[in-house]
Amino acid sequence: MLKSEILFLRFLMLPLTFMASTVLADTLEQRDIVFYYGSRPPVEDLRHFDQIVVQPSQILPHERAALLNLDSLIFAYISYGEIARNSEDMPRIKTKWSIGVNPAWNSLVMNMNDPAWHEYLLEHHFGRLWRDGYRAFFLDTVDSYLIVTNEGKQREEQEKGLVALLAEVKRRFPGCKLILNRGFEVLDRAAQYADGMVAESLFHVFDPVTGKHAPTKKENREWLLKQLKRTQDEFNVPVTVLDYVEPGNWAEAEKTARQIVELGFMPWVANGDLTWLGQGRVRLAPRKLLAIINGTPSQQMD
Repeated sequence: MLKSEILFLRFLMLPLTFMASTVLADTLEQRDIVFYYGSRPPVEDLRHFDQIVVQPSQILPHERAALLNLDSLIFAYISYGEIARNSEDMPRIKTKWSIGVNPAWNSLVMNMNDPAWHEYLLEHHFGRLWRDGYRAFFLDTVDSYLIVTNEGKQREEQEKGLVALLAEVKRRFPGCKLILNRGFEVLDRAAQYADGMVAESLFHVFDPVTGKHAPTKKENREWLLKQLKRTQDEFNVPVTVLDYVEPGNWAEAEKTARQIVELGFMPWVANGDLTWLGQGRVRLAPRKLLAIINGTPSQQMD
């Protein structure tokens, strides 16, 4: 007689239900995305998503190997236009590469038109991550130059250098995928290099100074929505909206994700530090299901 066993399933996939065309639903399903910046990435949970964005500095070698072995596309985070003062990069950074400071994150805003900064990024970030096995990159702080420049020649030079560096990344690392965090001002030149775009805080913002989450101001939301529609409709760049709520606030997270989906964008809603597996188009919900089978799992597969 075959032995009976009890199996416990850890998670259920809970998809959002919404009214949308079949074409939209199919498109969204092909690119479900999750952002997880914490240490000890839950690989078995993350594998349910098509695209996974991680902080390489938080991941141990065996964890990186497990992630890269998934069928999902793993995006490595790169700060494209800033360097945090407390980062491991600082001893190697020349102060003349910087054109100002972002006080919200206590970071240096880098000169996107400086060849030395380009080469540093290409070798010490893109190159190192490429050698580690990453083939996709999420570029944060793309438009940080806007914080410290005024309209005119200086800003134009920053944008020219920013786009040139994107072109060089694509040339030097053939086949790599790039997702940009914003960059609306250079879309007419950068769209050809962008495989996707992310924009934060369509409905909720996160203040890194206070650690608080709050609703986005109406005028800011309306401006951003206009830019996102332009990005998808005019430049055919897929858009993901990254929104922030208090960790554990599932009701608000699901409501926000539903709103984002209905606007035609891929959602990811989590806490400001991106260390909580929140709500996307689907959500992992902890459940224990009791299943009694007659025989071992391997015997059942025969």
